Amino acid sequence: MTRVRRAAARIAVTGAGPSAGAARAFLRAELDGVRYQPLEAQSEIDGALGDADMLVFVAGAAEQVDEKRMHAVASAARGRGILVAAIVLDTGAPNAETRLLASFREAADMVMVVRDSQDAHAVIAALR
Repeated sequence: MTRVRRAAARIAVTGAGPSAGAARAFLRAELDGVRYQPLEAQSEIDGALGDADMLVFVAGAAEQVDEKRMHAVASAARGRGILVAAIVLDTGAPNAETRLLASFREAADMVMVVRDSQDAHAVIAALR
């Protein structure tokens, strides 16, 4: 029997704006290989990305976005070969277009919309 081991991804989760409410929920998630990383200052970005394989922005659809910061973080991650993803927690009407969604489409390699915060945790767990 051949035993195959799955390589564990190291995932950094951050918010897209000042409140980072949806992203902060990952402080309590306790998923192996996943860490919540607040990125408030430009000087913190390189150190915070560290050995991450993936950077995931998590935000509620109604959260305010700091587009300049978000794009700077995404660009720094890509420059290091880190995959950039975004998860939008949207409990509103299906297919509702938001400014946040449009911003994430520009900044991330993949964008997912989930309806429940537990679904966001499940997506992150599956990405590991």
